[in-house]
Amino acid sequence: MALIIDRCLAKEPDHRPASADILAEQLGVAIEQRKDVPAGLRAFVKRNGRLDGGSSLLYPVFLLAGSVGVSSMYDAWIGWAVFITGMTAAPFSYFVHAARRYLMLGFAHDDLGPAYRNEIENSREELAVVAQREPSVVERILRRITITTLPLSLVALVALVALVAMSVVKSPVSPSTWRSMWTVVSTTWFILGSTTLLAAMPYVLLLQRRRDVDTEFWHKVWMGRIGKWAFGIARKLVGTRTVGSAITHRATELSLGMAAEQLFDALPRETRQALGDLPAVLKRLQGDAQTLRKHHDGLQDAINDAGDRASLPEYAEVRATRDEIKTKLGDAVGAMETIRLNLLRLHAGSGTVEGLTTHIGLALEVSGEVERLIAAKADVERGLSFPREIATTPA
Repeated sequence: MALIIDRCLAKEPDHRPASADILAEQLGVAIEQRKDVPAGLRAFVKRNGRLDGGSSLLYPVFLLAGSVGVSSMYDAWIGWAVFITGMTAAPFSYFVHAARRYLMLGFAHDDLGPAYRNEIENSREELAVVAQREPSVVERILRRITITTLPLSLVALVALVALVAMSVVKSPVSPSTWRSMWTVVSTTWFILGSTTLLAAMPYVLLLQRRRDVDTEFWHKVWMGRIGKWAFGIARKLVGTRTVGSAITHRATELSLGMAAEQLFDALPRETRQALGDLPAVLKRLQGDAQTLRKHHDGLQDAINDAGDRASLPEYAEVRATRDEIKTKLGDAVGAMETIRLNLLRLHAGSGTVEGLTTHIGLALEVSGEVERLIAAKADVERGLSFPREIATTPA
């Protein structure tokens, strides 16, 4: 803000902002406050949503020991079943418990994405101060070894499980042949697995110096299918219980989408069945709006970085594209707001399903226009990307 005021007071006209529009854009960036991520989200992203504590490291060791004991008492396949179940069911149960506790605070699954991206961005800024940007030679070698041996060790593990299955069912293979195959496959798996482990651990440690590997990994887990399944089960466990109110900064489309989904879920079953496509339409509009906002912010950052040069003719197309994207973003958000208001009217008894169905059709038209704009922009970016095919010079 002080630098902008100094520019306005500059003696030379060329040193002052060229127009009121340029001044408004620079002031808008200057006064924009970065919203802090709520404490509940920060705790989930940094600690509560992870399985990397001391107990998490010791759990597989005790589980393996217990599985070996079960195998010695009963049978090998029972021990394998105990080990596989313990390595999958127990972590997923923790995910469901963490998601339920998170929902009880008033947050939603969609809040995790911005929170994780914010944490990754903060870590990137901190690591950029001291870390080197390019990977070292040792890191490249360890990465190549890990990528090569990991799939081979997984194939050997599958073969090992197949041999265990052969020992359970009646197999035409003789016991001596089975033992020879077991020795070869188990030895191969042990060598490949040990090599993968010995290469992957130092590789991750070296990579951690340049990137926040932990946060990126848990971001993929929680925003992927596992996280969605955990939140789906947790939402059923919470039921209609009153939850806390989350004081958090959400993008407009995210807030509207969540509010509309809650209103939809509170409708009678017959009404929900008549509006069966509504949740998919809301998700589609929300995704379109988030993509548009990302493109808009990127163009706005380019204009802000240009400073006074943003008023020059060569930036006219950038400003026009930004304004077009902003208009389409407003259309998408407006369509979501219209759906939300019509859902409120349904709850109040002043709206009809037919009227809301009409607005759903209009919202789909808006979504189609937005997606065509996004696709056109992607085609232009692909055409300008390198390397691209070089046109031959006409004879």
